[in-house]
Amino acid sequence: MRVEVRRVGRAVPVVCWVVLVLLAVAAVARELASSENRWLILLAALTPVLYLPAWLCFVVAAIARRWRMFAAALLIVGVHAWWVAPLFIGQHRGPSHVAGSVRILAINLNGDRATGAAAGRLIAETHPDVVVLSEASPTSTAGLDAAGLQIAASDVRIGTNGWMVLSRWPVLSIRQMSLDDRSMPRVVVRRPDGGDLVIWQVHPVAPVSGHVSQWRHQLSAVRRLIAPDAESADPVVVAGDFNGTRDMAAFHTILDDGWSDASDGHGFMPTWRVGGRVPPMLQLDHILLGDGVGARSIARTHSIGSDHLGLIADVVFAD
Repeated sequence: MRVEVRRVGRAVPVVCWVVLVLLAVAAVARELASSENRWLILLAALTPVLYLPAWLCFVVAAIARRWRMFAAALLIVGVHAWWVAPLFIGQHRGPSHVAGSVRILAINLNGDRATGAAAGRLIAETHPDVVVLSEASPTSTAGLDAAGLQIAASDVRIGTNGWMVLSRWPVLSIRQMSLDDRSMPRVVVRRPDGGDLVIWQVHPVAPVSGHVSQWRHQLSAVRRLIAPDAESADPVVVAGDFNGTRDMAAFHTILDDGWSDASDGHGFMPTWRVGGRVPPMLQLDHILLGDGVGARSIARTHSIGSDHLGLIADVVFAD
């Protein structure tokens, strides 16, 4: 028994060193090439959970008084804490004086599944003012009850490229921009107070094998298209399945332009993949907010049978 304990005692530091070296390599790759291929993209997307073993090694090194290991673990733990801090702390960019609010529901229906009826029940339960749906196909929208909302704009297609925007408020204008094999809408609705609200629906291709370059190109196009609205006098919301996380350079450049993520400061909210052997670990769905817009609250929805969870947010804005 004592021999086994000694073996374990000798093995633990070795395992920790191996883990720390691997995580250090992953950290460098994340900073230098987080959007270059699907494997590096996945490593970057897993940032909130991937580096958790470094925290355990940090504790082991402190208890065992292995100071070199302690220093190495402290470095990785510190970097990890810096990366995930916005998820829990966030930045307050909302208005100092709240003049109005809108409840927004954004969810990927999964174009290959019959999720329409469940999505209708979710809409009835959450009472949103605006609904942004990705992967709106004849299959996924069958049986969808809008629960009193009107279809503001839609492009329902077979497969995964379709979308739909529902609104409780009157529609003023609709513009559809081409994004390679899909379209991307900009919808303006009239708020009850007489002002306007601008809504963008986003869903670039997934960065899977053979589509990484297209994914980067589409995210770059999204960034370019929404840029004029970043400091709009009207409140602007950009919602959908971005197929990206804040830890990927291709997505983070959008945040660098001044957009804020409604989920920042509200904790880690992974939305994909639902229904697998492990719980969702990737936060691919986002509600981005323009200048002077903030999130009073945001939460994930329950599952509607899609491989994504939705986001429901109460967004506030000034006059």
